Amino acid sequence: MIAYFRSPESVADGVLALFNWKPTKDIVNDGGCPRTWTHVGRMWNAGLRQFEVIAGAVGKANATSFLNFVELAEKAPSLEEILLTPDTASIPDKASLNYLVATALGRAITQGNFDRAMIYLKRLSQQFRFLAIQDMLRDAPRAAKARQTSAFIEWSLDEGKQLMAGWKT
Repeated sequence: MIAYFRSPESVADGVLALFNWKPTKDIVNDGGCPRTWTHVGRMWNAGLRQFEVIAGAVGKANATSFLNFVELAEKAPSLEEILLTPDTASIPDKASLNYLVATALGRAITQGNFDRAMIYLKRLSQQFRFLAIQDMLRDAPRAAKARQTSAFIEWSLDEGKQLMAGWKT
């Protein structure tokens, strides 16, 4: 499907990032609860990708939004491509794709790949670079290890010094 969402768990993460559950006072299910989106992710990975199937789980409006998101995401470079060839992996020409790539990369950054991720991130505009690093920093155990890399230290002493002035980890 989408390079960012290969397993049932990561599909759920990606879908939930797109569609946050907003319960109403009367607890009306509009098809947007996390459990339902996890189910959609599993159906998608099992090959059930028809509009009618997805709409049956989350409603027509949510199914339309999801399929539009999938269509957009399929145009983005894969995380594998970015981390294997960060200096030549394609850079999307749309801000919406850069946002998708930055948030997905932020969730994929580890101590072992931060140097390669940073090569690619330096090719993006500053706002997307900071978004990816900010997303990585939200996972404290992973962030603690990634912050020990030479690339993170170099970034934090330069550009990151200004951007992270108000960030608390």
